Amino acid sequence: MAYVDSFTNTVPYIEAKLSVLGEGNLAAKEAVDGFRKGYLQQKPFFDPLMQAHLDYGNNQIQLLNLLQRNRDEWAYENGQLLVDSDELLDQFNKLVTAITNNEKTIGTLAVKLRELLYL
Repeated sequence: MAYVDSFTNTVPYIEAKLSVLGEGNLAAKEAVDGFRKGYLQQKPFFDPLMQAHLDYGNNQIQLLNLLQRNRDEWAYENGQLLVDSDELLDQFNKLVTAITNNEKTIGTLAVKLRELLYL
């Protein structure tokens, strides 16, 4: 979570670093205002993007755990996953759908963040 914490604490960090220049320093004030503006523009996309990355990783782990727990009910042959149980197949498909949706969300939010750089 270090990256998330770093992003979340950007404005207070910049304020603290520039405070040595004094409260009345116009350059420091403009820098902080600029960072604050960028932070506020990015935050609506950044937070969901980080959550989508977490969900993506967690869903992949769940998928691997599902396959490991049920290793006797599936096989991989000739480039295909063969599943013996309809229940296992349903669980597998739900997780693959969730992972695919996570990927779409990550892609959409990443594009929106990049677009902010050109505003």
